[in-house]
Amino acid sequence: MDSRVRDTLIEMNRIPERKKQKFKTEAIQRSHAKLSQNLKSKLKLRKFNKKAKRYVPKMPKVTPPCVRGFFHEVFPFVDIMRNYSPRKSLLKDFVAGITVGIIHIPQGMAYGFLSGLPPVYGLYTSFFPVIMYFFFGSSKHISMGTFAVTSLMVGAVVERGYDQYSSETTITSDFSELNSSQVNQTNTTTMSPVADQNFDHIKLGMAMSVTFVAGVIQLLLGIFRLGYLASFLSDPLISGFTCGAAVHVFSSQVSHLFGVPVPNYHGAFKLIYYYRDFFKNLHLTNPVTSTASVTCTFVLILIKEGINNNPTCEPDLLVPVPVELIVVVASTVISHYTKIHDEFKVEVVGHIPVGLPPMEVTHLGYVWDVIGDSFAIACISFAISYSMAKILAERNDYKINPNQELVASGVCNVFGSMCSSFCSAASLSRSLVQENAGGRSQIVGLFSSSLVLIVLLYLGPMFESLPTTVWFVTFLATVILDVGLGLMVGIAFAFFFVLRNSLRPHMCVLGNVPGTSVYRDIATNRTVTEVPGIKIFRFESNLYFANADQFRDRLYDKTKINPRKLKSKKQKTLYKALLQRKRELELAEIEAKAEKKRTKKELEKQKSSIEEEVNKEIPVEWTEEHDQLLAKEKKELKRIFLRAWIPPIHTLIIDCSVVSYLDTVAVKVLTQIFADFKEIGIKVFLAGCREDVRDLLKRTEFYRSVDYNPIYYTVHEAVIIANELNTINLFQREPGRVDMHSIETETDIDQSLATTSGNTYSSANEPQGAESKIKQIQSCGSKMVFFKNVALILEFTVLCLCVQDCFGNNFCNENKTIIIETNCRKCYRNYATRCPDGATKLTRGRGDATCYVPASIWGHKHRIRGCLHKCEQPIEIEKCCTGSWGADCDACPSIYNVRLNRPCSGHGICNDTIDGNGQCSCQENFTGYACEQCIDKKKYGRNCDKDCQCVHGTCENGIRGDGSCDCDSGYNGTRCDQELEACKNKICPKNSKCKDVFGWVMCTCDQWYKRVYISINDTGSDLVNGTDVTTVGSNETEVKNSHECVPIDLALDLG
Repeated sequence: MDSRVRDTLIEMNRIPERKKQKFKTEAIQRSHAKLSQNLKSKLKLRKFNKKAKRYVPKMPKVTPPCVRGFFHEVFPFVDIMRNYSPRKSLLKDFVAGITVGIIHIPQGMAYGFLSGLPPVYGLYTSFFPVIMYFFFGSSKHISMGTFAVTSLMVGAVVERGYDQYSSETTITSDFSELNSSQVNQTNTTTMSPVADQNFDHIKLGMAMSVTFVAGVIQLLLGIFRLGYLASFLSDPLISGFTCGAAVHVFSSQVSHLFGVPVPNYHGAFKLIYYYRDFFKNLHLTNPVTSTASVTCTFVLILIKEGINNNPTCEPDLLVPVPVELIVVVASTVISHYTKIHDEFKVEVVGHIPVGLPPMEVTHLGYVWDVIGDSFAIACISFAISYSMAKILAERNDYKINPNQELVASGVCNVFGSMCSSFCSAASLSRSLVQENAGGRSQIVGLFSSSLVLIVLLYLGPMFESLPTTVWFVTFLATVILDVGLGLMVGIAFAFFFVLRNSLRPHMCVLGNVPGTSVYRDIATNRTVTEVPGIKIFRFESNLYFANADQFRDRLYDKTKINPRKLKSKKQKTLYKALLQRKRELELAEIEAKAEKKRTKKELEKQKSSIEEEVNKEIPVEWTEEHDQLLAKEKKELKRIFLRAWIPPIHTLIIDCSVVSYLDTVAVKVLTQIFADFKEIGIKVFLAGCREDVRDLLKRTEFYRSVDYNPIYYTVHEAVIIANELNTINLFQREPGRVDMHSIETETDIDQSLATTSGNTYSSANEPQGAESKIKQIQSCGSKMVFFKNVALILEFTVLCLCVQDCFGNNFCNENKTIIIETNCRKCYRNYATRCPDGATKLTRGRGDATCYVPASIWGHKHRIRGCLHKCEQPIEIEKCCTGSWGADCDACPSIYNVRLNRPCSGHGICNDTIDGNGQCSCQENFTGYACEQCIDKKKYGRNCDKDCQCVHGTCENGIRGDGSCDCDSGYNGTRCDQELEACKNKICPKNSKCKDVFGWVMCTCDQWYKRVYISINDTGSDLVNGTDVTTVGSNETEVKNSHECVPIDLALDLG
C-alpha cells in the first residue's frame, strides 16, 4: 500500500466521526481537482499532437525507386555517363581535356604561389578537386581547380596567421622536401632543397584549415538545401568584389615583377603603405627580372589578343594557342642553361617534390582561428562557380542543381584539404576554353587531371629553374584579362537584369472586387470579376522608348483584343454588308437597263432624227430630290453598318497610376493605340495619370488625335464614365441598339467605305474628276471589280468589291476521338479521379500504374510509381471545305462559281485548306488572280480557245469576254476592218473617238468622260441641243466642234 494512503487512513482513525466526514470530503475534492487538472493537460497534449501531425510530413516509404533516385541525385555522374556517347563525344573531350590541362599547369603554379604556399600546392589543387568534382558535380562544362580570387583570399589568411603565430613563438621548420619563396624575401635569396627547411607547419596548417572549414560550410548548406541563398549574392556584389580582388592581386605581385623587396602589410590602407615602400625601394630593381617581365608580358598579350581573341584567326583554331605553357617552358629552359639565378640573382622556383602527398589531417589545427574567413571564402567560391555553371548550362540547354553544386564544392574542399589542396573554385577562363574546345562532359576533367598527374610524378623537377617573375606575368595576364572580362560580364548581367525588369514589368488585367471601388489582378484574385464590356489593363513601370513596343504587344496579348485582327474582321463584315446592299441595288440596275433598251429600240425606228435623239448626253442638274436620295441612302448604310459590326468591348482603360515618366516615343505609341482602337469602335481611357504625365501629354500632339476626354483620376471613375457613355450611345441609336459608335457622321461613312474598299479616297480632299476615279479603279487590283451603282449613290466614292462572294464560314469539320490521360497521382488517391467534361473513362479502379510522381524522403526529392486514367474525348477538327482557305475558310477566288465548286474559275489549283493562302496556280493558258484572264490577249471564251477578230480595235478578251471589238477612231464593223470615210475630215476633241453610232458618224467621248457644250450651231440648221454637225452621204455640212469631253463629275451617267 502506498505510504501516503496508509498515513491518511491512520489519520482518519484518530479523529472523530464528524471530522472524518469533513476530511473525506476535502480529500475527494482535492482528488477531483487533481484529476481534472491531469485530464486538461492530457487534452492539451492531444491537441498539440494533432496540430503537430498536420505540419510534420509523413515519412515516405523507402522503396527501390526512392533509393535509386537519391543515389542519382547525390552522384550526378551516373546519369551523365549513362547518356554519354563515346563515338560522338570522347574525341572532343580528349582534345578539350588536354587543352585545359595545359592551362592548368602554369595557372596552378602561379596561383599556388599567390596563396602563400609553394607552387606545387597549386598543382595539387589542380588535380584532387577536379577528380572529386567529376563524381559529385552537376555541371558539364566548368573547370574546377585554382582561381585567382580564392587563392588571394587564402593567401591573406595564411599571411595574417603566420605573422600572428610567428610573433608569439619561435618558429622551427622541419620540412625536408618543400620550400616557399615568401613574398617579403629579397631577390638575393638562394632557393635549394636545403632551403626547404624554412617552410613551416603554420602556413600549411592555416591554408588547409580554412579550406576544410569552407568545405564543411558548403556541405552543410547543400545538405540542408540552402542553395537558394546564392541569389542574395547579386551580380554587382560579385563583380565588385572580383574587381577589387584583382587590384589586390596585381598589387601583391608588383614587387616580384621588378625584383624589389617590399614588406607585407595587413588591415586597412595596406595598399597605400605597400605602394609607399615599393616606390621608396624602386632603385633596387633587378634589371634582368624587369626585362623578363616586360618580354613575357609582351609575348602573352601579343598571342592572346593577336591570335586567340582575334575574330579573323579564331575560327581557324581548333584550340587556343597555349601561350602560358609556352612561356613557362621557354623561360625554364633559358633560366636553366644561362644560370641567371647564380649570375644575376634572379629568384627562381626552386625544388619541386616528385609524387603525390599523403592524406593527413594533422594540418587542421587552426580551425577555430579561420571560421569567419572560411565562411566568406565558401560563399564567394560557390557564387563564382555556380554563376559560371548556370551561364554555361543555359547556353547548352541543361539544368544545374544549386544544392548539389554546394555539396560538390564542399566535398572538393574537404577532401582536398586532406590531400594538401587549398580552396578550389571554377575558373572563368578555363571554363570558357573547355566549352569552346568542344568539351561535352566532366570527362574533360579526367584528361586534364591526367596531364597534371604526369607533371607531379615525372616533370616537376624540370620547373625548378623557372624564374618567379615569369609565373607572375603569366598569372597577371590571365588574371587581369579574365577579371576584366568577368567584370564586364558582371556589369552586363546586372545591366541585363535592370533592363529586363524595365522591359518586361508586371502587367495584368484588373477586375472589380464586388461591392467596392477596388480593382485587383484577375489572375491572382478569384473573387474579382471583370466589368462587362470593359477591359482594364495595368502597366507597372515607366513607359519609354525601350519598352513602348513591348507595352503595346503585351496590351494586345493580355486583353486579347488585337485591333489589327479585329480591323480585318470588321472589313470583312462591312464587305458582306456592302455585298448585300449591292444585291438590292442590282434590281434597280436591271430595271434601268431594260428601260434603256426599250428607249434605244424606239430611237432606231426614227433614224431620220438627229444623233442627239439616239445617244444624247443630257446634262443633269443637282436638285433637292438628289440630296434627299443621298441622305436616305447614307442613313440606310449607317443602319446597316451599326448592325453589322459589334466590337467585343466598348472601352479599354489603361491604369497608369504606376507610370511616372513618359517620353515622346511612348506618346507616339499611345497615339497609335488610340487610333487603332478607334478604327474598330473601341474608346481608350487613361486612369490615374500623374500630373507630370498629364502635362507631357498636353505639350505633345496627343490630344489632336483624340476627339473626347480620355484621362480620368481613378480607374473607378473611368469605369463609371465608360458605362454612362455606352448607355447614352445605346439610347441615341436606332431600336437595334448595337454597341457601335465609330461611324457617326456622313464624313465617317465616306471614310469608312473608302477604308473598307482598300483605298484612301475621300471626296472632301480629292477632286471629283474621272482621272482620280480611274486611278482608284486601277488600284483595286485583280481581286476586285468596280461596282457602279454603289458609286452612284454614295457621293461618288469609288468602291472595290470582290469578284466572287468570297467570305466564308465554309467549314467541313472532321469529328474524331482522342485518348487523353489524367494527371499522374498517387495510386491510393486515384480511385475518384474523373475525366474532363464530355470524355468517357476507359480504365477502372485506380487506373494504370504507368507513371511516376514526386515524393520526399528525409527532405530529398524522389520519384515513385503513380497511377493515371485514360479517357476517350470526342473532338472536332476544323477543316475547310474544298475550294476554301484560311482561318475563316474563305472561298478561293473564282468567276462563275456560285456553288463554290470551281475554285480559280475552273482553270487552276487553289492553295486551300485552313493553312493555305488562297492563291491560284493557273493552268498553262490562264492568268490573273482568279485565273480569269487569258495569257494571249487575243483569246477569249471560258477556255480561252476562241480567237479575237479585231483588226483595228481592242478585243473584249478573257473568260468573261465575248470577243466583241471596241474599234479605234475612224473604223467600224464587227471586226473593225471598215474605214469610215466621213471621219477623215472630222476633227474630234481630245478624249474622244470618231465612230458610227446607228448610222450616224459622230465624236463620242471615251469612258469616264462626258460631253460639255461650249457653243451653239451657227449654221442655223435644226439641231437638237446644239450638237456638232456631221457629214452623212450627200448632205455635206460644215463641221463645227460645239462640245468637248471632260472628266465626269456626276456618276449618274455611269449606268
